[in-house]
Amino acid sequence: MKNGSTFLKELISDCNGTSIPITIFSSDQILKAANNFDPSTFVSCQRFFAWHKGVIQDRCYLIKRFKEEYLLNDNESMVYNDIVISARVSNHNNLLKLLGCCLEFPLPVLVFEYAEHGAMDEQGGVCSDNRQQQLPWSVRLKITKEVANAVTYLHTAFPRIILHREIKPTNVFLDKSCLIFHYQYLSLKVSHGLKIG
Repeated sequence: MKNGSTFLKELISDCNGTSIPITIFSSDQILKAANNFDPSTFVSCQRFFAWHKGVIQDRCYLIKRFKEEYLLNDNESMVYNDIVISARVSNHNNLLKLLGCCLEFPLPVLVFEYAEHGAMDEQGGVCSDNRQQQLPWSVRLKITKEVANAVTYLHTAFPRIILHREIKPTNVFLDKSCLIFHYQYLSLKVSHGLKIG
């Protein structure tokens, strides 16, 4: 109940009366989708969360699960901010689309669209079948342009600028078209008092 009320408070304060529809998943759906977060579902890991591949009703999803030690650092509000910002920017082609969340865990679990090629690695390649594959320059250039497009959107599309403070290859997912999907809103900062236009 606490997770739900905190989430709603953040969402209502951010959306100014506009509707941001996301699906609320049950913990049973999430656990079944990610096979109880079995290591075989692991996609990528960051400092405070891990990405898992999940399947719900024959459709693949990326499931973002925050590590419970994140609670120890009193960062819980940042998790809810992550949901709100992810929902707000989900309509942009170069940003990973938030489809829903589950509020039944100690920290919310987020459900995003699936990116078939997974996350990039530190060297700017992708891992395929447990082997590293370098991307051609034309694809790298396309990714660079799409990251720039996404960052421009974050800086200009909203009354308060959204600053991403951790742009790096491992924060980039690639779908089947090699379009870029940029994530990790925990490191975003919303600048208050700055007006656009």
